Amino acid sequence: MTLTYEQKVYQWASSHYLSEAVPNSFFKLTDKEQLDHLKENVWQFFEDCPVEDIHQYIWSLSNDVIMGRVPEEVTE
Repeated sequence: MTLTYEQKVYQWASSHYLSEAVPNSFFKLTDKEQLDHLKENVWQFFEDCPVEDIHQYIWSLSNDVIMGRVPEEVTE
């Protein structure tokens, strides 16, 4: 399965909140199955957070990257 750029960025961002990045097959799952996967693989720190919030955190981080809202390196 070839991932879109958006899926690749979501996959990368997921590793910031989960024990490991979501697999490529994640994007073939139903919405409920995706949330179940996130809940089962969330970092211990986020265990008490609603799974919908975890998805939102991952989506927000990946969307910032996609939209180019990241700091630029300044060289002097």
